[in-house]
Amino acid sequence: MFADILNTPIRVPRSDELGALGSAINAAVAVGFYDNHREAVSCMCSIIRMHEPDPKAHDIYMKKYDHYNEILGVTKTPWDHMYRTMMD
Repeated sequence: MFADILNTPIRVPRSDELGALGSAINAAVAVGFYDNHREAVSCMCSIIRMHEPDPKAHDIYMKKYDHYNEILGVTKTPWDHMYRTMMD
């Protein structure tokens, strides 16, 4: 779904603790163990699978997003009014 919506390949990393891995990558670059983040990521991360985008699904999601924005535009004024009323 992410690949289809963003229309870009999605790489799924092997790690379950991505926050800790990101911190370790930043620390390794900060102390000079790696010259940059690209190098650190290539050495410290492994990909277990990739998801390629489906152009047809992407088109469907973009149409749904257009509808969402249309609905958002129509409902903005009533929601803003309700919020202002509640804050008074």
